[in-house]
Amino acid sequence: MTPQFKLNKLRIDGFEVDAPVGLSELINRAGAWGPRENVDRLNQTTEQRNGRLVTTIFLKR
Repeated sequence: MTPQFKLNKLRIDGFEVDAPVGLSELINRAGAWGPRENVDRLNQTTEQRNGRLVTTIFLKR
């Protein structure tokens, strides 16, 4: 069984923010905390919205 982790904060380029609601569950469900090959099950897009970078992570089915 893959360990379950809770992601509380993200630190990006010196800025610390709260982790978005559901991010831990998404990453745990995808098995992304485990072996590197599990990351292939995630699809990530980053775009600029209203002067801010927004990253969206989708779980591939």
